[in-house]
Amino acid sequence: MYTNLEKIRGNVGFCPQKDFLLMHDSVYDNLKFFAEIKKVLPVRMDSEIERVMTQLGLLHFKEMPAQSLSGGFKRKLSIGIALINNPKIIIMDEPTSGMDPVSRRTFWDIIKELKKENKTVIFTTQILDEAEVLADRVAIMSKGNLFAMGSPDFIKKKFGSGYTLSLNDKENSMEILSKGMDITQRVHRIIPTAIRNYDAAPNVLEYTLPFSEQRRFAELFAELESMKDVQVSYFSQWGVIDPWKKINLRMTTLEEVFVGLELDEDRVEPKEIPAAVTGEGNQIPAGFFKDKAPSFVDLLMAVIVQKKYNALRNKAYLLVTWLPILFMFGGIALSSRLTDKKVSS
Repeated sequence: MYTNLEKIRGNVGFCPQKDFLLMHDSVYDNLKFFAEIKKVLPVRMDSEIERVMTQLGLLHFKEMPAQSLSGGFKRKLSIGIALINNPKIIIMDEPTSGMDPVSRRTFWDIIKELKKENKTVIFTTQILDEAEVLADRVAIMSKGNLFAMGSPDFIKKKFGSGYTLSLNDKENSMEILSKGMDITQRVHRIIPTAIRNYDAAPNVLEYTLPFSEQRRFAELFAELESMKDVQVSYFSQWGVIDPWKKINLRMTTLEEVFVGLELDEDRVEPKEIPAAVTGEGNQIPAGFFKDKAPSFVDLLMAVIVQKKYNALRNKAYLLVTWLPILFMFGGIALSSRLTDKKVSS
């Protein structure tokens, strides 16, 4: 890694949070500049740039200066710079910020294609739905602390509250509330640990069902279906939800997990969940890094190691850093010898 930096540059793509573009140059010239940095061969330069522009919908803006692009297209250009030369590892910092929903969906499709090509994509985002759709592994951070890391399903099952069951009548009116007591009794009779959410919309009954009670869901749905004017929502064979059914069951979302962890960050101690979970790889539990802040010695050693590798990569760094020090000590030694000679004479 430290001796083949030029090769690494060609295999790693990076999209920063803030657009780093040559504002007075065209879209084509921006991509060409970074393609040359990544050592793209002149023979395939034009075809590679055209591939990236076509993939991101930038072909019509080929000759337009970067400063004339909208915020969303500037983000696309930054992503294009990261994708140039077809790198194996791609790192992106909030790549979809400033994009409209259509462009964001296009980006999602690109990431899915990159995954099919066995590329490693590391990205940060504040849109947790995006992380849930795209990521195989998710790390949730807040206030500088890493709360949890693992697959989306692992995080939702470990730190989520369960499934959310919501009910309303056919007319979407307030009449469902008159049946609230009866429905709540039926739900509690089958799943005693179910919790009613009184913060739901006025015309909706909402319950939280624990993950451990999944085996009783079929019995619960059969009970609710038997009630007049209350029916269960389902997916047809074409994947379309019947709009006339008024019961919905959904799993805890990553966003709800994140809000819960942030509001109650002291809830889970590292000792409660093992660092390795069967079937999920090495998982880091909530609060794992909380009490492991680096000491002053650790920070000092990190700086020394960083300087060491900087010197190995750039020989001129040795001259700039150590040559003045050598001259200083040489001058001190020479001055001491001259002083000793004068005293002896």
